[in-house]
Amino acid sequence: MKIKWQLLGVVTLFFFTIQGCTSIPKIQKGTEVKQVYNSKVLLENGQTLKMWKAEESAILKEKSTNTSQKTTIILVRHAEKMKDKKDPDLTFQGLERAERLAQILRPIRLNHVFSTKYRRTQQTATPTALSKELTIEDYNPRALNDFGKMILENYKGQNILVVGHSNTTPELLNFFLKETVVESISESDYGNLYIINIDSNQNAKGVLLRF
Repeated sequence: MKIKWQLLGVVTLFFFTIQGCTSIPKIQKGTEVKQVYNSKVLLENGQTLKMWKAEESAILKEKSTNTSQKTTIILVRHAEKMKDKKDPDLTFQGLERAERLAQILRPIRLNHVFSTKYRRTQQTATPTALSKELTIEDYNPRALNDFGKMILENYKGQNILVVGHSNTTPELLNFFLKETVVESISESDYGNLYIINIDSNQNAKGVLLRF
């Protein structure tokens, strides 16, 4: 499985192309995403990142298990949480971030929204699930390899959001990319958004943005 990965601000090949640009773009670390579409990502700084070629992007609009299709997996950690409970709710700031995530993902056709059973992950996923008229599906954070394999086998060609935790999100990311690219997420960091594209040959590409 060939892997191309770009953490923003790291000097490596970037898998997206910027419209109107012929050279390899260098995106600064911390670039914030404005909206995610089926075939592109619009950034707050006005740049547009193209995920698929125009002739390929229409495929993502249909639900199918055709192996020729490409799969997009969006990974986020839950938003800001309260500190005084075993299973805490989101703070006001966390609820605002969850709403922002829903706005960012409004243009893209999502087929599934997955979350662990904790309040903080469920509340992060809820605005997006409601806007897409989807039911939040649970997954076991202690069986991430099985969950990842299930996605790869059963949801080819679909767009999927997975809400997790500071330890599970990097583990899933590394599973899909078949390489350790992120070891952990800081306990105080809630703003990472990872987009992974996997083609029919199991070649994976990823990008880290902020929201």
